[in-house]
Amino acid sequence: MKLPNVRRLLFSVGLSFLASVSSIPIVLASVGLTPTLDFQKGRADALVEQSAIAHRNGDFNTALELLQEASTLYQSLGDRAGMSKALKQFGDVAFSQGNYRRAVDFYLQSLEIVQALGLRYREPELLANLSHAYRFLGDVQATEEFEKRATETQRQVEASVREAAFFSSLGVDYRIQGSVTETIALYQQQLAIAREVGDLRLETQALTHLAQAYESAGEYRSAIEIYQQQLTQSRSQRNQSLEIQLLARIAQAYQAWEQPQQAIAFYQQQLTYARENANRILELNTLEKLGNLYELLAQYPQAIEIRQQQIEIAKRQSDRTLETDALNQLASTLLIANRPAEAQAILTEALQVWERLRTPSQSQATTYNLLQQALVAQNQPESALLIAEQEQLLSLSPLPNLPASPHINSLKQIAKEQNATLIQYSLIRSLQNTPQAIYIWLIQSNGEIHFRQVDIASQNLPNLIRHSREILGLQPPQTPGEASTQSLLQLYILLIRPIADLLPQNSNQRLIFIPHKELTLIPFSALTDVTGTYLIEKYPISTIPTMQLLGLTRRNRQQAGGPYILAVGNTTRSGIDANTEQEIIEVAALNRVKPLFGEEATRTFLLPLLPQARIVHVATSGRLENAIALFPSPQDNSLLAINDILNLSLKAELVFLSLRDRQNITVENSHALALSLIAAGVPSVITPIGTISDDATFYFIQEFYQQLRRTRDKAQALRQSAILTLQKYPNSRAWAAFTLVGEAR
Repeated sequence: MKLPNVRRLLFSVGLSFLASVSSIPIVLASVGLTPTLDFQKGRADALVEQSAIAHRNGDFNTALELLQEASTLYQSLGDRAGMSKALKQFGDVAFSQGNYRRAVDFYLQSLEIVQALGLRYREPELLANLSHAYRFLGDVQATEEFEKRATETQRQVEASVREAAFFSSLGVDYRIQGSVTETIALYQQQLAIAREVGDLRLETQALTHLAQAYESAGEYRSAIEIYQQQLTQSRSQRNQSLEIQLLARIAQAYQAWEQPQQAIAFYQQQLTYARENANRILELNTLEKLGNLYELLAQYPQAIEIRQQQIEIAKRQSDRTLETDALNQLASTLLIANRPAEAQAILTEALQVWERLRTPSQSQATTYNLLQQALVAQNQPESALLIAEQEQLLSLSPLPNLPASPHINSLKQIAKEQNATLIQYSLIRSLQNTPQAIYIWLIQSNGEIHFRQVDIASQNLPNLIRHSREILGLQPPQTPGEASTQSLLQLYILLIRPIADLLPQNSNQRLIFIPHKELTLIPFSALTDVTGTYLIEKYPISTIPTMQLLGLTRRNRQQAGGPYILAVGNTTRSGIDANTEQEIIEVAALNRVKPLFGEEATRTFLLPLLPQARIVHVATSGRLENAIALFPSPQDNSLLAINDILNLSLKAELVFLSLRDRQNITVENSHALALSLIAAGVPSVITPIGTISDDATFYFIQEFYQQLRRTRDKAQALRQSAILTLQKYPNSRAWAAFTLVGEAR
């Protein structure tokens, strides 16, 4: 590629004419756009990099043309640091062309700018280049002088940078340890070194670290002063991307400092930039933060106006997810402003958008959550219950044979058919995903519905749930010795005591829990009242993910029945697991059947038998949550996965999953296997919700089958076997790991 004549002329007569090039506009006429300052700077930097590639490839004309264009951009932007890079590159090309005198001129002009700007870290390379150029010019004195300066400067810069990096690393360590004063001191030393060597990048890093350390220490004024300094510098350099980041940091610091009006002022500046540059995502994010601040100030009209702007922008973007997020935020603001009817209308609109999308997400769950709040605020708890049910059904949507949307009369009928007390929970969260309240609906066996709500904003619910599981041995302790039985009482106070007056007088009437989200991981049977009595000692208990699913389990029960009882034990690949073997032998003996091990416990062998079984007891080892591990064989992969189960047509009236080592249980996978078995035709599944201990587990399982033969009621059998295990092994809570999902009979 040849240089245009005007550019070749400008280059040939020297750099002094470069200033005149600034009058040549850089216009993207082909697309009709006026580039932003950030775009022009980014393009100039990219041109210098492309020039270096062309130079290395020996294409000097292309390298010069690219540099000429970059220089024009830097000149128009007033970017002296960028201009120094272009000048250095001009010198490199001249050197490769053998024009050493011109190379010296370029290097000297670049060095002058670098020194004026204090960019000391760039000096060593320019000094070394000057030494090489003078060597080829035969100027020995200049060669030695610049070589000596290059070596000394390089040594100083490297030592300083290493020292600064050391201080930075040490500062991170102190920050992790919470030693704020030491952290600040170290970052101040890093900053001093960065300024000494003139390394702007290192200085920016040190300033950012120092400001963040001040924020951690609650010294927001000092942090804001640093951000303000950086903001002024970024504006002088026309670095708009950094300017936007700093506006956000200053606003966030003011917000943490509890000065929302000042935060609003800086977010308004960010909003102006976003609109001027048609940056819709930044505009939406900034509007969201402004809306939150106006809410904080109880300036609800302004907050609502902001939310409406968010919705309009999202609609123009044709982004349905952004639209529903904005609708959710408007509804939340309306709820805070005590306008629940308007919030309900907005959330109904959001649900209509979700119906068109047909892609469940966290935002959709938020819509359901907010809609429950809007309905409860209007004293419509039964309508809120239907919404809670719809949300629960949504979480089960991948499974086949699910019921349709619920009606309140159908829920009442389910309670009557089950002759049980149904207790449904809904965990109410803020838009920031913080638990705020628990809604509790109780449907008595006569179909009467009651509603209670509990404020949990001051409670650390995740810790309570974790501690309850740790103290029962359902999961390894995060911090040894931290958990206590108090967590079981505290959960009882939150979840059971608010409805205690509504619980049945008859201790043989079953409680069916329908937990929500994290509440799924709670061992309800082990919750204790103030006397230390476990809930399982008072009532038979079962769980179900949604009330509507009880209609399916009831149909399954009517169709259940088969000639076989299967007692299956898996293995590790090194042989039969001793605990598994003992359990299966005992279960098989109780049911007078042959225990299945080894080649008789493979996937290939069992698949034809499972549809004909009446009871299936599977004892497995292996940390699997979404599959049942069977005996490995050359013909298959030894796993009975959820998809395999869903492809079966099962008639078993009970599947007992004795799954050991369940240490990776989550809300999503806690009942995944049980649900797939129900979808495949099983009415009742007993599954562990945590790790199974071995000392009392065998006794508990033995007692369960003996009690089941007497009562034919699985919930009663679980309750009685738990009570007997407590009597024989008072220090063991092996029974607490098992829960009944589905039908009692």
